[in-house]
Amino acid sequence: MEEILQQITALRQDNLEIKNELKTLKEKYESNEKKWQLEKNVLETRIKQLEDDKEREEKRKKKNNIIISGIKTNEENVEETVKNFFLEELNVEPAIEKPILIGKQKNKKLILIKFLNFTEKLNIMKKKKTIQDRQVFINNDLTVQERKIQKVIRDIAKEEKNKGKVVKVLYNKIIINNDVYVWNKKTEAVELKN
Repeated sequence: MEEILQQITALRQDNLEIKNELKTLKEKYESNEKKWQLEKNVLETRIKQLEDDKEREEKRKKKNNIIISGIKTNEENVEETVKNFFLEELNVEPAIEKPILIGKQKNKKLILIKFLNFTEKLNIMKKKKTIQDRQVFINNDLTVQERKIQKVIRDIAKEEKNKGKVVKVLYNKIIINNDVYVWNKKTEAVELKN
């Protein structure tokens, strides 16, 4: 009988030691989990910061650029075609770098134009409303993120136009029946401006 009591006491002691070990392991795990969560938060913040820096740099590089679509041309005469277009349609001769054809479709290629200064680009963007050919479009050269945002805004505009509303699409905003909606970067949605 005494032997059984000793075994029970030993088992209780072992059980207590196991409980203490488990408690210690649990505390270590919780401590490590907190550290990992902090590290994860720091890394997520750093990644977001790097993405924002990359986006800013890309915007800076594209600041003086436009994209023209709807002009029929080929690789041999793209520069001449662009210069003639600016002269005939907009009555300007801007200082530009060599235009670049981009895109894969044969007759629907886009033309990337880099202006030597921002004033030249601004002048073209102001005059683009006077273009007679409604199949030619001049747009800012946007970053990937900006293109995604503008697509969301254009989709909303199309939906609202189909409802019979008066809609105007601008950069990162949309005007619907004189109400201005702007893109909110945090919520990644269009919201009514106060």
